[in-house]
Amino acid sequence: MKSWQVIQFEEGDPSGLHVQAIMLWESKEAFEKCYALGIKEVHQDLPNYTNGLPVRYVGKVLKTG
Repeated sequence: MKSWQVIQFEEGDPSGLHVQAIMLWESKEAFEKCYALGIKEVHQDLPNYTNGLPVRYVGKVLKTG
């Protein structure tokens, strides 16, 4: 993983989001390898932090500033 951010949204945000994690990986393959190794443990730990279900989006960074 190259970098990560955790964003907390205001109560009642129109997006419906509460918290968002943004992770930047070296490659899609690096992400998929790490995801496959640890996803079971991550999912088991989620109830300690939320009663919601995670939503995963995978995209390509086109440009940063």
